[in-house]
Amino acid sequence: MISAGKELKKAVKERYAIGHFNIFNLETFQAVVNASNRTKMPVFMGTSNKTLDYAGVSNILGLYNSLPKTSKVILHLDHGSYENAKKCIRLGYPSVMFDGSSMPLNKNIKLTKKLVSMGNKKGVFVEGEVGILSADGLTNPSDAKVFVEKTGVDSLAVSIGNQHGYYKYMPVLDFQRLMDIRKVVNVPIVLHGASGLIESDIKTAIMYGVAKINIDTELRWNFTNSVSSYLSEHAPSKLNKDSFDARNYLGIARSSVEGKVFDFIRLFQR
Repeated sequence: MISAGKELKKAVKERYAIGHFNIFNLETFQAVVNASNRTKMPVFMGTSNKTLDYAGVSNILGLYNSLPKTSKVILHLDHGSYENAKKCIRLGYPSVMFDGSSMPLNKNIKLTKKLVSMGNKKGVFVEGEVGILSADGLTNPSDAKVFVEKTGVDSLAVSIGNQHGYYKYMPVLDFQRLMDIRKVVNVPIVLHGASGLIESDIKTAIMYGVAKINIDTELRWNFTNSVSSYLSEHAPSKLNKDSFDARNYLGIARSSVEGKVFDFIRLFQR
């Protein structure tokens, strides 16, 4: 399998971003793999704490380990708890993120550093975060510098006005803050909460050094909306087995998510 560190360094050098796409079931797993194969581009396949609880770490790893060695998919723990990060490192995840951003900086540093040490022993890429994804939790560049230097983390997720979920009002991203962070840290920068951002902001973020962009909400919305639309048009009937064959609407939802992932991968290359 490919190396997360090498791929992100290449992205930084060549000024593009690698997409990170969260999955939550077999169909979204297949969608991300298919889109990566079609574009021949690397992707991070994100699994949240909720997805670990829902699907099981061993089951997820079983699917991931079934991929051919030529696959460009990097399995990743997204916004992991400390315990889940430890577990995923131990069981064989190639990449994890520990989210200690809501903790005091010193505690965030202490726990992230421990995970980096564990990860280094197993060749696992570790992403950390400084700054909370809310209007008043923007990343302080000096905190980011200290965090990266003291933890040895491999990449850094930042808050520059981005938030999780869709936006009620379009955010104004603080690109000056992003540039200031970029000047004082020497690891790839990660942008979470990108589902609702306009294309021009995404392109500007990449231009200023963002190398990994996370998408989750947009995929869950497309999956759910596809299933809902299908069922509203095809009422199931006990007299018609095909009308309640879940593979029909799950397949449509998978195709919808694959299309979205494909489009985002292309956008992030520009």
